[in-house]
Amino acid sequence: MPSLYRIYFSRDSTVLSLPINPEKLPETKESDNGEYNVLGLGPVMQPRTPKLRKVTISGLFPGRRLPWMSAAVFLPPSVYITFFKSAMDQKRPIVYTPVRYYENGTPFLGGGMGFECLVTSFKTEERGGETGDFYFDLTITEYKDFSPQKAVLQGSSGNFSPAATTASSALNTVTRALSAAAVATSTVSAVKVILTPARSIQSSKLYVGAQRKANGKYYSTSTAPTPAGTLSGQQVQVRRIVSRTNPHPYCVQDFSGVVFGWMSASDLTEVNR
Repeated sequence: MPSLYRIYFSRDSTVLSLPINPEKLPETKESDNGEYNVLGLGPVMQPRTPKLRKVTISGLFPGRRLPWMSAAVFLPPSVYITFFKSAMDQKRPIVYTPVRYYENGTPFLGGGMGFECLVTSFKTEERGGETGDFYFDLTITEYKDFSPQKAVLQGSSGNFSPAATTASSALNTVTRALSAAAVATSTVSAVKVILTPARSIQSSKLYVGAQRKANGKYYSTSTAPTPAGTLSGQQVQVRRIVSRTNPHPYCVQDFSGVVFGWMSASDLTEVNR
């Protein structure tokens, strides 16, 4: 039977599968521990936060369709080259998703082993006698969103949220800070810090990562006129969202990371309904 093991890269509404699975798929995660020499004890190591994960892939973008290709659809090498180079030029993260299957078609490890990443190195090479083929070396590094979060102190005396200030209200800033310290000190046994996103998301809204129950037709693209299949009571997760003016703007997948296709909002209902 054909191999279902695939390696996907996606950004916005674009989802690409590597045309040929690489021979190796090394993933590296190194520690960033500090090593010191303590008098009377000798060398010691202080554990620190590990470095970001890295994946290095070497492979081939064939110039023509080959019988052993892993991708279901043949795309010319220029599509892949433009995808990775534009991600570097535009400083945009992409999503790396390996979808793993045994030879008998049974999935393993699920779809949670992928991660958002940045393209940190991309090299292509043409070789004599292999016109149209491009060999490549790709290095991706884990990306973590470091956008600011809002800290809210919760305690028996209520909540305190620092308000935005300007240089002209320096005195008010100091007063608010001292008031916050007093609240935290007086209720130290009942105070905890909770980090929440600065913008809340309503559970009824469709967003990337939302879990829904799919009942309806799905399509190969967000504008395709002919459906590719039908889902009935399938638990899915929203993978991508494009312009809501498109007929089917929501790309959905199952919880193991296998993509079904594009659907409309009316066919995606909340799980607890």
